[in-house]
Amino acid sequence: MKISRIVIVVLAVILGLDLLVLIGVAFFDSAGTPEPVRKVIRIGIIPDPDRPETEKTIQAFFADCCRAGDSYELRPCYTHSYEEAMAGFTHGTLDLLALNPACYLQLKRENLARILAVQKYSEEDKRYNHAVLLSVKPFRHLSATRGSRIAFSHRYSMNGYMVPYRYLQRQLPEAPERWFSSLTQTGTFRRSFEQLQSGQVDLIAVDLGWLKHFEPYRSAPDKFHILWLSPELPESVICVGVAGAYFGASVVRQFVGRLWEEAQRNAVFNRNSMAFEPENFNYETALRQLEIFLYGDIKNTDGQL
Repeated sequence: MKISRIVIVVLAVILGLDLLVLIGVAFFDSAGTPEPVRKVIRIGIIPDPDRPETEKTIQAFFADCCRAGDSYELRPCYTHSYEEAMAGFTHGTLDLLALNPACYLQLKRENLARILAVQKYSEEDKRYNHAVLLSVKPFRHLSATRGSRIAFSHRYSMNGYMVPYRYLQRQLPEAPERWFSSLTQTGTFRRSFEQLQSGQVDLIAVDLGWLKHFEPYRSAPDKFHILWLSPELPESVICVGVAGAYFGASVVRQFVGRLWEEAQRNAVFNRNSMAFEPENFNYETALRQLEIFLYGDIKNTDGQL
């Protein structure tokens, strides 16, 4: 009798456990298969204070580059400055970085980055992608600028500082800091132009593409004098760390594929349209020429690039 009771209790426990297992299976089946965790790609975006209208375009473009079935989530991270963006990329808080090619070359020379995609410019935008030295007074030669006052935008601006400053280092008989009576950085092309107009400075470094759309210049171009025009400069890029991003090569390939799809959808594009294409031989050549210009032998190296 005692044995029968024990058997009955054991069977009851076993049946109870089986019932709990069946309930658990039914619960998880009803919940469905959990969604795979998507890898987050953090891309650094540096807002252009001289082209504020591009921010909406950037937001729309990157929203289209990430869809429901993708294995990644694209997270644009807007930084306050080039310094902040490059520091974030260097220390790993940003995975990708959209920036001008002169700053990319700085990262490349430290073996920190490689190009993922090149921004597409229209033929007109390419023609106007130059740095210029602009003045009100018609300096006949660079030698006539001795003792004058010059303004740049900021030290990470390719057209507003890096390229024109290197030109001056190459052409002047002494360092720009000694040649000019004052050398300032205004932060934007607009502020530089305003200081030139008001007579606070005699010479400024600006982007020709920006200048041709700036109404105060377009309405009276004859009042200004272009002392120097750089060669045509390469387009901006998106770069990724050389060591490879933590989210893996397959995720990068999917993101790049999405970039190409979006570029093909945009039949009409310009400098603000955020269309991208692969790096090709012509771009590699232009980038190499820029690298030689920026980092070749320079006689006046007192100042910093």
